[in-house]
Amino acid sequence: MPPSKAGPSVDILPLRDATQKGLTAINKWCKTVGLKLSALKSHIVIFTHRQNVKINDPIKIGGNSINTVSSTKFLGLTLDSKLNWNEHIVKQIKKCKNILMQCRRVVGPTWGLNPKTASWIYTTIVRPALSYGAMVWANAMLTKTNQDNMIKLQRMALKMVTGALPTTPASALDKITNTTPITEHLRFCAVKTAYTLMATGQWEGPVKSDLKNPKKFTSHANTVNKTLRTLPSEWTHDLTTPVLSLDRDFLTEIPDRGSYKEVESEFTTVIYTDGSKINDNAGAGLTIWKDGEETTQKSFNLGPHISVPASEMFAIQQATQTLLDSGTANERVLINCDSQGTIKSLDTTTSRSKTTLKTISNLNTLSIWNNVTVRWIPAHQGHHGNELADALAKKGAQNTSEETLIPIPKAAAYAALRNKIKTGNRKISNHMDMIWADRFGKSLKNMTRSNLRAATHLLTGHGNLNYHMKKLKKVKTTTCNLCGMEDETVKHVLTECPLLWKLRQEVFDKLCVTLDDIRHHLPFQKTVTFYRRAEKLLHPEDPHPSSR
Repeated sequence: MPPSKAGPSVDILPLRDATQKGLTAINKWCKTVGLKLSALKSHIVIFTHRQNVKINDPIKIGGNSINTVSSTKFLGLTLDSKLNWNEHIVKQIKKCKNILMQCRRVVGPTWGLNPKTASWIYTTIVRPALSYGAMVWANAMLTKTNQDNMIKLQRMALKMVTGALPTTPASALDKITNTTPITEHLRFCAVKTAYTLMATGQWEGPVKSDLKNPKKFTSHANTVNKTLRTLPSEWTHDLTTPVLSLDRDFLTEIPDRGSYKEVESEFTTVIYTDGSKINDNAGAGLTIWKDGEETTQKSFNLGPHISVPASEMFAIQQATQTLLDSGTANERVLINCDSQGTIKSLDTTTSRSKTTLKTISNLNTLSIWNNVTVRWIPAHQGHHGNELADALAKKGAQNTSEETLIPIPKAAAYAALRNKIKTGNRKISNHMDMIWADRFGKSLKNMTRSNLRAATHLLTGHGNLNYHMKKLKKVKTTTCNLCGMEDETVKHVLTECPLLWKLRQEVFDKLCVTLDDIRHHLPFQKTVTFYRRAEKLLHPEDPHPSSR
């Protein structure tokens, strides 16, 4: 039922009558084609911010009344009468938590699914269930309550991945697992969907409100449109609706690298194409040879937003366009390209890239009057034509004074949108800021569950050491169990405790270790090994370190 915007004395009788008339007509048509509407499976929701709005005379289908409810589910989204989407978010979070609780049956602090698998479950099963339809309920992400609940869900998942203690901050877990903050991820999902609609000509943007107080309401379209407007207005977009393209009048070949043979002598026109990127600028180059003589050289600067694969495709497009413009006919044409991915894209039956579709069209048109083959050639193997095309592509990339504007690939647009959404550096604790180094990320990615758990405790300070356990009221003192001289902190254990010198010598091959050594010089895996062995010396009574 359409939204009600009347004053205190809401008169919905005209709306009720119009709805009843429409349902009667639909029900009549259904009977003529052997279908039947079910009143039991139908609901009425009055979308309004007014309270106590009721339909006195119920709407009916075939004499059966339809229940009026405050919310209903449609295409996986829960629509509530106020369209604030709170009920939908609560239900989805509950659903995601149920999935995670099932997963916890096969995950323990130091046993069970490895971190990669646990992370995969969250990012490919749980998180998509939450982000479904995010563009429609984008404005609901603006409320702090919803944001907090989403952050708690991701924190719950990442604790399962890392084996972290319950007190570990969400921002620290995001950083350790290299996971995008959930609010940022959901905003990107919403904007990405809107961009797809915009690029394919299906995005109308926010509609001007005719409400008396429009500032009180935030349109989902208006929420994402603010980010879409940050894209440069001069951009044309490569993304299009899927196009089925079955006709291929040209041949494609990807010979085996080990048995590759030159076949240029069998063709009258031979073309070499290539794409390159230097200093964040893309370039494309091509060279055309006829009867063994070079006739054409071209290079293009494509700017900073074009990828190398897109440059490769553009080079083939320009090569075919050059032959079409010159009226080439009755020739055996060979196009050499050193990108297998580009050649495979030419063989795909469905494409969403304007550049790819234009290239396929050019090849088919050229093939009407010629015999055309697109063939893979190994790169940097001393083939003169390929090396020349590579040099032309690099020359184009460096010639920033003459940029050729081509449709922007969706990956470049997504990257630009993501950068606008990023909330900046995530706030982390003083402890983690003191010990963290970006180079740790690679080691953390491949750790076992036991090692990742120890690394998480080490990096966050939320572990088994007395300094943290005292805050949880699980021990009576913060003093080091070995030396009894200073607080038992991560820094003390790694660099200061005099009774751990022998272990430092054994693991690090040096008596004295500084935080600078740990951050910039020592292998992080060795640091984790030292920390785990030190924990056993500090707390030998614990069968499972960091489990108190």
